[in-house]
Amino acid sequence: MPSELGSGPVQPLTTGWPLALRESLRTAHIARITEAPTTAAGLCWAALEALDVKSKPPGRIGALGRALSLQATRQQAVDLHQQMRTVVAAEVAAARSAQKAAQKAADRLEATTAAAGGERVAALAQKATKAHAAALDRSAALERALESQAHLAAVDTWTGFGNDGLLRDSGRWLDAFAPPADADPKLLAAAVGLDALIKCLGGETAARLRAWRALLADPCSLAQWIEETAERFEESLNWLYALRNTALHDGRFTSATDLLDVHTGRSLVDLTLEFLGNWYQHVATSTPEQAGMTAFEVVAHLADRQQTVIAALRGGTRVGLNVTWLTSPSSLAGTAPDRTIRRWSKGREWPAD
Repeated sequence: MPSELGSGPVQPLTTGWPLALRESLRTAHIARITEAPTTAAGLCWAALEALDVKSKPPGRIGALGRALSLQATRQQAVDLHQQMRTVVAAEVAAARSAQKAAQKAADRLEATTAAAGGERVAALAQKATKAHAAALDRSAALERALESQAHLAAVDTWTGFGNDGLLRDSGRWLDAFAPPADADPKLLAAAVGLDALIKCLGGETAARLRAWRALLADPCSLAQWIEETAERFEESLNWLYALRNTALHDGRFTSATDLLDVHTGRSLVDLTLEFLGNWYQHVATSTPEQAGMTAFEVVAHLADRQQTVIAALRGGTRVGLNVTWLTSPSSLAGTAPDRTIRRWSKGREWPAD
């Protein structure tokens, strides 16, 4: 006879979660499904407290802010690559669709003109001429879009972008923004293609590409950007802590910014658990000696790494900015070039190990 519902072996759903993150993950889930905004925001702080991020002793909130700034740097760089590819693909698809529609309309008017007679011929011929002109304009727009696709292909050749849609090496992607004059020819071709894309694309994508080109060309400016990002994270964390206190101790459960507060709190928790989850997923195979670190010890370790990266950037080099390993447990992160690629600084090539 079939077993009754619930009679089989029962195991907790959290057995696959890292021990150091289980309490925080549970609290984050409760914060996610809680409808009251201020209450949910307070629970977001509780999820961070479960990671031993507290107001005392002093400096713990600042340490998390510095760790988050590294993860934000990594996410910004990788997301920009994906956004660029998405925009190019969308522009090509839109241009091709518009060209087909315009050509179809022109062909239809031409056929109608050929079959018409009498006084209608002149009017239809005029419309057909305008339709053909519009079709030519659409064809020119499609050619420009396809040029953008060709420029993107040059970037892909250097970055090693795969058919599965994954960026193989984010370090090579950053190299394309500001290569030295004597760099690898493929890198120089990628840089030319990226410059052309910045000119072809518009809107936020082009603005972000220009901003990152300026940052990567001046390591000191990038160091300042990372520091300012860490300060913004710290301010947001302090606000979340203050919000929790006013709700818990003063009973204030509504405010003019409560919806923004809860979105901020959930985003901070998500980003924190993102880099911690990645850490614990890979630490056993990459650096087993770090497998026993608590969640806050990981946070403190990454906060120190952020200081190391900033110090290198202040010295005028991007060698320590290994985006692929920026928040990972690998010993390569922030201390040495990626062994799988070549890195450049001040016009010199770092040999691969």
